[in-house]
Amino acid sequence: MRLLILSFLFPYIVAAQVLPAGATPVSGLPQGTTAQITAVTTALQGFMAYSTDERIIYYYDGTAWIPFTDDQTAAEVNTIASSIDLNGDGAVNAADIIDVDGDATVDTTLQDVVEAITPITSKAGRVFYPPSIEIDASTISTTNETINLYQQYANQYDLTQNSTVINGVTVNYQTAKSTSAPNNIPIYTAAELDYYVTFADSSVFNIISLSDTGILTYRIVGTPTSDNTLINVVFVVR
Repeated sequence: MRLLILSFLFPYIVAAQVLPAGATPVSGLPQGTTAQITAVTTALQGFMAYSTDERIIYYYDGTAWIPFTDDQTAAEVNTIASSIDLNGDGAVNAADIIDVDGDATVDTTLQDVVEAITPITSKAGRVFYPPSIEIDASTISTTNETINLYQQYANQYDLTQNSTVINGVTVNYQTAKSTSAPNNIPIYTAAELDYYVTFADSSVFNIISLSDTGILTYRIVGTPTSDNTLINVVFVVR
């Protein structure tokens, strides 16, 4: 029976070792499609073969051909009690098997915990406020005015700059950083963000539009009654 297995796989080995003149000789595993490999039921435990259609390696465990992958099932993942001090009581025990995300289902394996926290962690850091921008609201607008919110964000995160232009007016500012920090803070591209105005004082601002590239079009419709007025802008990572 062993000879039959070798005769099935041997032609692939020979074909894989045909090299151009002067090339460095190499060796490889027997090759075949997954269907051809798994059709061999008389292999010895430990035999391996390369699947040409899946591009992965299979090994024979004595009963069946098993693919080499990094996938794990819930049954292959340790229980929480044996792995993580999830409730922070200083002990790794059964008390750590809890409902992580509050959906009334106890998360008993690492896979359960990962699936429970992924929707939460995937949102973390995706919503943020851009740097503050000074807007002159001392004069009523006679035409639409614009601010490139994205560019203001990009400019302020580049600490080599110390001024910006808003509606033709140059605004000077200071920056500072820790000694060993780089000058440029990592930023997203304009296409990686969605832009929102979550609040604008309607007695001062009339928001006309907000483009997909972060350009805010507005008018000043009234001067603030005090030294303070608010417009909140939020960036969301797509």
